[in-house]
Amino acid sequence: MQRVIISLCLIAILFSCKKDSSQSSQSNFQLIFGRWNFVSFTDRSGTTVNNSNPCLADNFIVFRTDTTGYTSQGLCLANPSDPRDVEFGKWFFTSVDIMDIGGDEVKILRLTASELWFRETTGDYEYHWKR
Repeated sequence: MQRVIISLCLIAILFSCKKDSSQSSQSNFQLIFGRWNFVSFTDRSGTTVNNSNPCLADNFIVFRTDTTGYTSQGLCLANPSDPRDVEFGKWFFTSVDIMDIGGDEVKILRLTASELWFRETTGDYEYHWKR
């Protein structure tokens, strides 16, 4: 009987830990909605490009509540033959800090109501966005 009680306690602890994780994921899910303005990106070699370039300063990314989204070059097009907006399809969290954005997996480094940092899991680019 004592083993049954201990087993039930362990199961309860495991489920309570899992619940905390999904609550964090739910919080991230709610924080990500909306428009994020480009701040900078850093490539694998460590080169950083920031929004001091006027043609990058108006770039943004949007995460819609229906789990679709798009990136936009804004009004200034770096290459006029490229589309202004590009839909990336579905986005979702695969864990508390890993997100799939249209098939590209990223690790969330920082997510607050006003700041979003993520790195592609391939390590190619790190992006910084603000509201």
